[in-house]
Amino acid sequence: MLAAAPKTDCSTVPDDLEHAHRLSAMGELAAGLAHEIQQRLTVIANYANGCVHRLENDRITTDELISLMRQIAETAMQANDITRRARNFSKKQAPEFEILDLHEMLTMGVDFVRNQAEDEGVEISLQLQAASPMVVADRTLISQVIMNLLLNAIESMAGHRGERKLCVETATNGDEFLHVTITDTGVGIPAEIQLLVFEPFYTTKSNGMGIGLGLCRSIIEQHFGNMTLESEKGAGAKIGFSLPRGIQT
Repeated sequence: MLAAAPKTDCSTVPDDLEHAHRLSAMGELAAGLAHEIQQRLTVIANYANGCVHRLENDRITTDELISLMRQIAETAMQANDITRRARNFSKKQAPEFEILDLHEMLTMGVDFVRNQAEDEGVEISLQLQAASPMVVADRTLISQVIMNLLLNAIESMAGHRGERKLCVETATNGDEFLHVTITDTGVGIPAEIQLLVFEPFYTTKSNGMGIGLGLCRSIIEQHFGNMTLESEKGAGAKIGFSLPRGIQT
């Protein structure tokens, strides 16, 4: 049977702080969202105009028309899914623990930030090697952690003169947790502030709210997991987190 969802005190993640962070993160994602939706609207327009042109010239078969219309419908559903995910991400709601496929969530997170990564010349790789990707977690909260860590990694490589690579890995390490590691080749985090970056409201950004990594750690600890950080100034960073596995027996 499936492992039971952990019971926890939801007060470990202050509601107002959590909601404020989601709204702040949405601001960072706005440009990427607009780009993704615009791409799909352009595809829909091109398919529709192509259908009209070929119909006017009597140069399309019924099967070809059906295929093009299906492409239009599929692309429209993709745009709808983008807005749905963004809307769910911004909602303030109580945690709901369930059995989730973490590999699927990591893949969706990478897809969600891919345009930002491409704009910064960042190459993303996924190495999802865990035998079982199932975890016990709240979908929205863990999506929030994934998005924040990915965006932080991309931002750390913006303007970086060296290689720009972001790697997302998973492993089980023979225990009851699924471990995720996000490694970047960015500017790194100096040793003297590594203990501070997880503190509430600490930030090195002039326009930052300083609640990203602190909230991420609170969420992961709320799930009975932990976060790790390895970094050297100028040598990138490796941030990891663990979640209890939803083991099937």
